[in-house]
Amino acid sequence: MRILGVALTVLLLASAVSAADDEATKEAKKLIEAFREAIGSDAPEERLEAVAMLAEIDHPLVVTEIGKRVLPHPDLPVRELGARILGRMKGMTESVGPLLRDHLGKNEKHPEVQVSIIRAIGRCGYKGARKELAAALTHCREKEYEWVTKEVIRTIVKLDDKPMIVSLLALAELRGKSLPPPEAPPAEEVHYKKTKGENEAEAKRVYERKHGTARAKPKGKAEIITIYWKDDLDRAVTKMTGQEFKTARDFRKWLEKNARDFGIKKRDLKKRPKY
Repeated sequence: MRILGVALTVLLLASAVSAADDEATKEAKKLIEAFREAIGSDAPEERLEAVAMLAEIDHPLVVTEIGKRVLPHPDLPVRELGARILGRMKGMTESVGPLLRDHLGKNEKHPEVQVSIIRAIGRCGYKGARKELAAALTHCREKEYEWVTKEVIRTIVKLDDKPMIVSLLALAELRGKSLPPPEAPPAEEVHYKKTKGENEAEAKRVYERKHGTARAKPKGKAEIITIYWKDDLDRAVTKMTGQEFKTARDFRKWLEKNARDFGIKKRDLKKRPKY
């Protein structure tokens, strides 16, 4: 009798769960239908309101809808909001994570939307976007991508994704380097001062004897890379290693000794991204 009672209880619970799932699916379908009607509005604020409706239900159908019609949308604020909604969905990492990863890596180029996607990846706890997060650091020298770089650093810490510490090392080693000065114009563009009776070839030789080159002097000095994300990087490295390093060389030496603890192979440390 006890076994029969347990089996009956299990059946009742399963039936209740199934009924709840069916009800949630119905609600999701209604919501999506209303969203599709509203997203076509000519008013930007109404399009945003349409996307905001999708935050009412955490459901696989909603995830699919955001992937199909929100993240590819031409409006930047619409894409940003869609990414934020995905990041707040509970218990749906396996469906939300790959969607965010693919849009970060293949489709989304605007830095503001990239920030929202990267933040959502961290919030949903998805660790399958290492390649895409590392690639997002490609523009780390540029002021326009300052917040993209900062968000990648923070997301690595939030996820506690230890193998990604290699990307932090690459950023640390970038500090202190400088970019070459603007390229000088070729020799043909240099205007030599000719003396009376001197031809172009003779003027060029005189110029080279004086300056050692047939190229004009570059204008300005080498541009020192401005590290907008220095403090974020320092905090991240300390958080993940428990150490404070004075130089990037110290950081590399320490990581080479402790690579196994971070799931890193030593050959991975030899690969240096070209940031």
